[in-house]
Amino acid sequence: MNRIGIILGFISLLSISLHPQKTISIEDYARDYVDGKKSLQNDGVTYVKDINNIRDKYVGNWFGLCDGKLITFKIRKFTEINDVLPPEIKLDVLSIRHKITKTGVGEVIDDTMNLDDNDPLVITGSYLDTKYGNYVLDFITKDRTCGRDGTLYIKTDSKNTDTVLKCTLILDSKFVDNTVCSESDNYKYLPKHFVLLKSNNSN
Repeated sequence: MNRIGIILGFISLLSISLHPQKTISIEDYARDYVDGKKSLQNDGVTYVKDINNIRDKYVGNWFGLCDGKLITFKIRKFTEINDVLPPEIKLDVLSIRHKITKTGVGEVIDDTMNLDDNDPLVITGSYLDTKYGNYVLDFITKDRTCGRDGTLYIKTDSKNTDTVLKCTLILDSKFVDNTVCSESDNYKYLPKHFVLLKSNNSN
Protein backbone atom coordinates (compact mmCIF):
# COMPACT_ATOMS: atom_id res chain seq x y z
CA MET A 1 0.00 0.00 0.00
CA ASN A 2 1.38 3.42 -0.94
CA ARG A 3 1.68 6.33 1.44
CA ILE A 4 -1.50 8.05 0.27
CA GLY A 5 -3.46 4.83 0.74
CA ILE A 6 -2.15 4.46 4.29
CA ILE A 7 -3.14 8.06 5.12
CA LEU A 8 -6.63 7.61 3.67
CA GLY A 9 -7.05 4.36 5.60
CA PHE A 10 -5.99 6.08 8.82
CA ILE A 11 -8.46 8.93 8.22
CA SER A 12 -11.26 6.43 7.62
CA LEU A 13 -10.49 4.55 10.84
CA LEU A 14 -10.29 7.82 12.76
CA SER A 15 -13.68 8.87 11.40
CA ILE A 16 -15.25 5.58 12.51
CA SER A 17 -13.74 5.89 15.98
CA LEU A 18 -15.04 9.44 16.35
CA HIS A 19 -18.52 8.42 15.16
CA PRO A 20 -19.16 4.97 16.65
CA GLN A 21 -21.93 2.84 15.19
CA LYS A 22 -24.86 2.58 17.59
CA THR A 23 -27.94 0.41 17.10
CA ILE A 24 -31.12 0.72 19.15
CA SER A 25 -34.43 -1.17 19.06
CA ILE A 26 -37.66 0.33 17.77
CA GLU A 27 -38.97 0.05 21.33
CA ASP A 28 -36.04 2.12 22.64
CA TYR A 29 -36.65 4.61 19.86
CA ALA A 30 -40.23 5.16 21.06
CA ARG A 31 -39.35 5.43 24.74
CA ASP A 32 -36.14 7.47 24.63
CA TYR A 33 -36.26 9.44 21.39
CA VAL A 34 -39.92 9.97 20.48
CA ASP A 35 -41.39 10.27 23.96
CA GLY A 36 -38.14 11.25 25.69
CA LYS A 37 -37.24 13.82 23.01
CA LYS A 38 -33.59 12.76 22.81
CA SER A 39 -31.74 13.19 19.53
CA LEU A 40 -30.62 10.22 17.44
CA GLN A 41 -27.90 12.33 15.86
CA ASN A 42 -26.54 13.61 19.17
CA ASP A 43 -26.37 10.08 20.55
CA GLY A 44 -24.66 8.71 17.45
CA VAL A 45 -27.47 6.30 16.59
CA THR A 46 -27.01 4.89 13.11
CA TYR A 47 -29.63 2.12 13.06
CA VAL A 48 -33.12 1.90 14.58
CA LYS A 49 -33.54 -1.86 14.25
CA ASP A 50 -36.44 -4.25 14.71
CA ILE A 51 -34.31 -6.40 17.00
CA ASN A 52 -37.25 -8.34 18.43
CA ASN A 53 -39.07 -8.82 15.10
CA ILE A 54 -42.02 -6.71 16.21
CA ARG A 55 -43.07 -6.00 12.63
CA ASP A 56 -43.49 -9.60 11.49
CA LYS A 57 -47.02 -10.10 12.85
CA TYR A 58 -48.28 -7.08 10.91
CA VAL A 59 -46.92 -8.09 7.51
CA GLY A 60 -49.54 -9.33 5.06
CA ASN A 61 -52.90 -8.45 3.55
CA TRP A 62 -55.77 -7.23 5.74
CA PHE A 63 -59.39 -6.35 4.93
CA GLY A 64 -62.57 -5.24 6.64
CA LEU A 65 -65.88 -3.38 6.34
CA CYS A 66 -66.67 -0.19 8.25
CA ASP A 67 -68.95 2.82 7.68
CA GLY A 68 -69.99 1.52 4.27
CA LYS A 69 -66.39 1.13 3.12
CA LEU A 70 -64.32 -1.89 2.16
CA ILE A 71 -60.82 -1.25 3.52
CA THR A 72 -57.82 -3.22 2.29
CA PHE A 73 -54.32 -2.90 3.76
CA LYS A 74 -51.16 -4.39 2.28
CA ILE A 75 -48.50 -4.17 4.98
CA ARG A 76 -44.83 -4.83 4.36
CA LYS A 77 -41.59 -4.16 6.17
CA PHE A 78 -38.47 -2.53 4.81
CA THR A 79 -35.48 -0.45 5.87
CA GLU A 80 -35.34 3.20 4.91
CA ILE A 81 -32.37 5.54 4.99
CA ASN A 82 -32.64 8.97 6.60
CA ASP A 83 -29.71 11.04 5.34
CA VAL A 84 -31.17 14.52 5.88
CA LEU A 85 -28.93 15.11 8.90
CA PRO A 86 -25.57 13.40 9.48
CA PRO A 87 -24.88 10.71 10.37
CA GLU A 88 -26.95 8.60 7.98
CA ILE A 89 -29.54 6.64 9.95
CA LYS A 90 -31.21 3.38 8.93
CA LEU A 91 -34.72 2.74 10.23
CA ASP A 92 -36.68 -0.51 10.12
CA VAL A 93 -40.23 0.57 9.24
CA LEU A 94 -43.66 -0.68 8.29
CA SER A 95 -45.45 0.62 5.21
CA ILE A 96 -49.14 0.31 4.42
CA ARG A 97 -50.59 0.59 0.96
CA HIS A 98 -54.36 0.82 1.09
CA LYS A 99 -57.47 0.72 -1.05
CA ILE A 100 -60.79 2.12 0.19
CA THR A 101 -63.96 1.38 -1.76
CA LYS A 102 -67.60 2.31 -1.14
CA THR A 103 -69.54 -0.89 -0.73
CA GLY A 104 -72.48 -1.44 -3.05
CA VAL A 105 -71.49 1.13 -5.66
CA GLY A 106 -67.85 0.08 -5.99
CA GLU A 107 -66.57 3.67 -6.03
CA VAL A 108 -62.86 3.84 -5.18
CA ILE A 109 -62.33 6.54 -2.55
CA ASP A 110 -58.57 6.12 -2.32
CA ASP A 111 -55.96 3.73 -3.73
CA THR A 112 -52.22 3.76 -2.97
CA MET A 113 -51.50 0.13 -3.87
CA ASN A 114 -49.16 0.97 -6.77
CA LEU A 115 -47.20 3.83 -5.20
CA ASP A 116 -43.48 3.73 -4.40
CA ASP A 117 -42.22 3.29 -0.84
CA ASN A 118 -41.04 6.90 -0.67
CA ASP A 119 -44.39 8.36 -1.72
CA PRO A 120 -45.81 10.40 1.19
CA LEU A 121 -49.29 8.92 0.60
CA VAL A 122 -48.01 5.48 1.62
CA ILE A 123 -48.70 5.11 5.34
CA THR A 124 -45.34 4.65 7.09
CA GLY A 125 -44.22 4.21 10.68
CA SER A 126 -41.01 3.38 12.51
CA TYR A 127 -41.80 2.74 16.15
CA LEU A 128 -43.89 0.88 18.69
CA ASP A 129 -45.72 2.72 21.45
CA THR A 130 -44.46 0.68 24.40
CA LYS A 131 -47.09 2.07 26.78
CA TYR A 132 -50.13 0.76 24.89
CA GLY A 133 -48.55 -1.68 22.44
CA ASN A 134 -49.64 0.15 19.28
CA TYR A 135 -47.50 0.47 16.19
CA VAL A 136 -47.56 4.15 15.20
CA LEU A 137 -47.71 5.40 11.60
CA ASP A 138 -48.16 8.69 9.75
CA PHE A 139 -51.30 9.04 7.63
CA ILE A 140 -51.24 11.68 4.89
CA THR A 141 -54.01 12.13 2.34
CA LYS A 142 -54.17 13.62 -1.13
CA ASP A 143 -56.92 15.95 0.10
CA ARG A 144 -55.58 18.27 2.81
CA THR A 145 -58.91 19.90 3.67
CA CYS A 146 -60.79 19.21 6.91
CA GLY A 147 -57.67 17.96 8.68
CA ARG A 148 -57.81 14.49 7.25
CA ASP A 149 -54.13 13.79 7.96
CA GLY A 150 -53.16 12.28 11.27
CA THR A 151 -51.63 9.38 13.15
CA LEU A 152 -52.70 5.77 12.63
CA TYR A 153 -52.38 3.35 15.54
CA ILE A 154 -52.53 -0.37 14.77
CA LYS A 155 -52.47 -3.31 17.15
CA THR A 156 -52.97 -7.03 16.62
CA ASP A 157 -55.27 -9.01 18.87
CA SER A 158 -53.13 -11.78 20.36
CA LYS A 159 -56.28 -13.60 21.56
CA ASN A 160 -57.03 -14.24 17.90
CA THR A 161 -53.47 -15.39 17.07
CA ASP A 162 -52.65 -12.01 15.55
CA THR A 163 -55.25 -12.32 12.77
CA VAL A 164 -57.28 -9.31 13.92
CA LEU A 165 -55.93 -5.78 13.45
CA LYS A 166 -57.45 -3.02 15.57
CA CYS A 167 -56.96 0.43 14.05
CA THR A 168 -57.50 3.96 15.34
CA LEU A 169 -56.98 7.16 13.36
CA ILE A 170 -56.32 10.33 15.36
CA LEU A 171 -56.55 13.44 13.20
CA ASP A 172 -54.18 16.36 13.58
CA SER A 173 -56.52 18.76 15.36
CA LYS A 174 -54.48 21.81 14.30
CA PHE A 175 -55.92 21.53 10.80
CA VAL A 176 -59.54 20.68 11.67
CA ASP A 177 -62.09 23.48 11.35
CA ASN A 178 -65.25 22.13 12.98
CA THR A 179 -67.25 25.12 11.73
CA VAL A 180 -66.66 24.02 8.15
CA CYS A 181 -66.19 20.24 8.30
CA SER A 182 -68.34 17.62 9.97
CA GLU A 183 -66.87 14.48 11.54
CA SER A 184 -67.94 12.47 8.49
CA ASP A 185 -65.99 14.94 6.32
CA ASN A 186 -62.93 14.58 8.54
CA TYR A 187 -62.97 10.81 8.22
CA LYS A 188 -63.66 10.72 4.48
CA TYR A 189 -60.94 8.13 3.89
CA LEU A 190 -60.35 5.99 6.96
CA PRO A 191 -62.86 5.80 9.84
CA LYS A 192 -61.84 6.81 13.35
CA HIS A 193 -62.01 3.19 14.56
CA PHE A 194 -62.04 0.04 12.44
CA VAL A 195 -61.04 -3.60 12.58
CA LEU A 196 -59.38 -5.64 9.82
CA LEU A 197 -58.93 -9.40 9.39
CA LYS A 198 -55.81 -11.02 8.03
CA SER A 199 -56.16 -12.67 4.64
CA ASN A 200 -54.64 -16.05 3.86
CA ASN A 201 -53.91 -14.73 0.38
CA SER A 202 -50.34 -13.35 0.30
CA ASN A 203 -50.65 -11.84 -3.19
